[in-house]
Amino acid sequence: MKKILVIQSIHEAGIELLKSNTNYEFEVVENVDMLAILLKHSGIEYDNKEIDGTIPRVLGGKGKDFIFSESIYPNQTYKATIKDSNYEAFFETNDYVSQAGEVDLSNYAFKVYGIESGLLVNDESLIDEYKIKLLSKLRR
Repeated sequence: MKKILVIQSIHEAGIELLKSNTNYEFEVVENVDMLAILLKHSGIEYDNKEIDGTIPRVLGGKGKDFIFSESIYPNQTYKATIKDSNYEAFFETNDYVSQAGEVDLSNYAFKVYGIESGLLVNDESLIDEYKIKLLSKLRR
């Protein structure tokens, strides 16, 4: 029987553990997933259309292929990231978020890094793939 290892933040120690021990399965989860996990495994019925969380595959759910996070603070640039088991992509606007929480998303920097290597990715097709994923999650 495999043990469950749920990783929210992929870091060097987690990668080394995953590479060296086949008794663990890899999943990415977000904070928003915790409520769904707790409700399901506490036997509490809920409407999954009312909760944004997803149950990881290792816990009997559909899981997710990547996680998304964003930072929206007035007088700072807007930042967003997506992360999966292979890459992490970073999006940052050139303009600052207004006091009303609005920002121009048309001028930005976008970079993709390998999770294992930590190196900047230069493969344009891979960069485009992650850009499409990330941009699909942004609030417009």
